[in-house]
Amino acid sequence: MKDLWGMMEEQAKANPMVARLHERLSPEYEQVSELVKKLLISSQETEKEIIEKLLEFRDRAVLPMIDFIKGIKGSRG
Repeated sequence: MKDLWGMMEEQAKANPMVARLHERLSPEYEQVSELVKKLLISSQETEKEIIEKLLEFRDRAVLPMIDFIKGIKGSRG
């Protein structure tokens, strides 16, 4: 398993697209995606709590949020 992980890290360093693919496969990506969806439909009362949870992910929240926004833009036709 360590060999596989090492190979994945080497691929990610050599190719940013691979790094983003690996990030999209992470559990954190899915968690952030769900929080962003909840934020979109949240009330003002629950909005702050969701934002605080998103901030805990720091840099790991950026790619899921970008993908979410791009998805919304794409669905507008």
